[in-house]
Amino acid sequence: MVLVYTAAIFLSAALLFLVQPMAAKQVLPLLGGTPAVWTTSMLFFQAALLAGYAYAHLINHVRTRAQPLVHLALIAATIVIAVPIGLPSPVPMPPQASGTGAELRLAFYMIKLLAISVGLPFFVLATTGPLLQRWFSRSGHAQSADPYFLYAASNAGSFLGLLSYPFIIEPVMGLREQEQSWSYGFFAFGALAAACGAILWKRVPAADTSAPVSHAGAEPPAASGIVTAGRRARWVLLAAVPSSLLLGVTQHISTDVAAMPLLWVIPLALYLVTFVLVFARRQFVSARTLGYIAAVGAVGVCLVTGLYLRKPIIPLVSLHVAAFFFAAWMCHKRLADDRPGPAYLTEYFLWMSVGGMVGGLFNALVSPAVFSEILEYPIAIVAACLLRPSPARRLGDGPRSIRAVLSDRRVILSLVAVVLVSSLVVAGIAAQRSSASATGQADTLGLVLRVWAPLGIAMLVVTRVGAFAVSLAVLFSVAKLLPDYSTERFLFQERSFYGVHRVKESLDGAQRVLMHGTTWHGLQNRDLPGASTKWQLVPTSYFHPSGPLGQMFNSLANDNPGRIQRVGVLGLGVGSIAAYALAGAKFTFYEIDDVVIRIAADPNLFTFMSNAGDRVDTKLGDGRLVLADEPDDEFNVLIFDAFSSDSLPAHIITLEAFQTYLTKLKTDGIMVTNITNLHVDLKPVLARAARELGLTAIVQDDRSIDDLSRSQGRLPSTWVLMAREARHLRPMIDDISRWKRLEAKDSDPLWTDSYSSLVRVLKFR
Repeated sequence: MVLVYTAAIFLSAALLFLVQPMAAKQVLPLLGGTPAVWTTSMLFFQAALLAGYAYAHLINHVRTRAQPLVHLALIAATIVIAVPIGLPSPVPMPPQASGTGAELRLAFYMIKLLAISVGLPFFVLATTGPLLQRWFSRSGHAQSADPYFLYAASNAGSFLGLLSYPFIIEPVMGLREQEQSWSYGFFAFGALAAACGAILWKRVPAADTSAPVSHAGAEPPAASGIVTAGRRARWVLLAAVPSSLLLGVTQHISTDVAAMPLLWVIPLALYLVTFVLVFARRQFVSARTLGYIAAVGAVGVCLVTGLYLRKPIIPLVSLHVAAFFFAAWMCHKRLADDRPGPAYLTEYFLWMSVGGMVGGLFNALVSPAVFSEILEYPIAIVAACLLRPSPARRLGDGPRSIRAVLSDRRVILSLVAVVLVSSLVVAGIAAQRSSASATGQADTLGLVLRVWAPLGIAMLVVTRVGAFAVSLAVLFSVAKLLPDYSTERFLFQERSFYGVHRVKESLDGAQRVLMHGTTWHGLQNRDLPGASTKWQLVPTSYFHPSGPLGQMFNSLANDNPGRIQRVGVLGLGVGSIAAYALAGAKFTFYEIDDVVIRIAADPNLFTFMSNAGDRVDTKLGDGRLVLADEPDDEFNVLIFDAFSSDSLPAHIITLEAFQTYLTKLKTDGIMVTNITNLHVDLKPVLARAARELGLTAIVQDDRSIDDLSRSQGRLPSTWVLMAREARHLRPMIDDISRWKRLEAKDSDPLWTDSYSSLVRVLKFR
């Protein structure tokens, strides 16, 4: 019996975590692969999980023997209506990503798509954990007094599903095969659920109601005490903070620390591990001990935030992930320690799910609309520290009230001290801004004032939960809201659905950069007064005139200027490519983010677009979708520049995508792709696509950069050119010292709209 129930719960959880990346893959061509898409999808699945838990709680009002009949009818209806899973046809197009409320419109559009494609099957699977645990508690089995051990099996299944998708399933199956295989798994789940229902039917008398079975002296460890409104609120809070922290740390490390694909797997896997640990039969660490470790981790995160550290990447990612892990473990440990008896099991999971959704709602909808940067991450860290068990109080007690915290003299003293030191920090930063050296080295005294002194004060009150949390909140405020002006000035910052965009300028005013997290999306040199050389109109970074793209434009301009008259560019950045638009030419840029368009068009920030005048225009939307509506035989050159960050829009370079692009190209047209990326090698993908379509492809790895070009802002880059015939790539193809033929191997992956695997193209070096 235990085996059947464990298998059903394990399989349902695995299917839950398999369907989530499948659904995200379905909407990728419509919204792109950004952290906001990840956060919004998590919100939807948390809401669906809440609905499933609510159903599992409400069905308890039905007689015990009737519950399996009702639930199996729901499973059967789901199989008929919504299995196999998939998007509707035709797929509704996304709303405009500009104007007031654009973030909310895009978020709700994505939620609607997910509800249509996977909503009902996900809802059914979400009911399984609490419902089957409740059935097990009614079975009269020897272990039925404390069925929470089955929740550990649920999270083990989730863990398996999470890891198996990117590393096992996605590399060998296309999307359609994945959906079909998942459907078979759902059928197997239905059979196991039926077996669980049959066992319950046989073991429960016909006259039995849904009242709990009495197990004198066999209640769970923390089941004592009635379930009050305050206790329910505590469950919500202890679930909401780790949920928000999960999303916050994922977005932070994937945008502000390391733009690496699949990095999101690590915190989510550890999040599931914490549930396995806290609901396991044997416990080996207390919530109080975890609270102290979480405090140390929070101090570490605050330290690297105050120092504005971005390297070394592996230790930094490890620090953030470890701090998250212990904070989440501590919160979930307190949550598990406070679990009620089986009579309140479904209600307990329902409120836990409410907390998860509240955390997701805060990160996905509230924070992007309220904050101009990712402040939800430090807020969640501070909240977790506030939930630490107090050394002087019992573990079962909830957090102190706000009034109690603020009436603590040590809280007031620490707050005054930190505010005082923070005031000195502001003065120190202002002094650094006016007197920083040419090399931009930070003043040592300023670092001490900004970081070490406040952290020392925080550590003095680490044993006082409220005082420590308040101190940490002030320190994060100083670090996050006051940028490091010792090396640069911040000219612009805005948050959109697609992330936080910052425009920074060097202290001497000679250079401006558009940043999205740690990824450069464009750079422009500024002509300083009295300078003898004018560099402002020279494209920089990956687009420098002496780099691969510049070589192509210069060669085509010298050979036949008519071949660069009509150019389409997927990805705008700061508009550097607009510098190549000659008189009479027309360059059209396709950009999915309205904020990026406004940044590039603002001459007070960057001037490439404004200097090009009517030779350039921009179109808002997903590049592939908008380009599909352009006339056939329209472009001489199509440039794809969207692959330098961790969020790779795989749908831009699938076989079907290139087939569409070919219809938009003139006969002698060229497709140009910037595949510069620290972590992914896309050469095999493009080589295989070129072979399948009968195209000629050449590649240049531009790594040897002279000192002059480097001083002008030129960066190493890798570019691939593709055309219908080799002669259409002349004169570049004849420059064999720089351009090499890109030949496909049989083992190279063929990316299609139903198949793309990052694991196979990751750089493991």
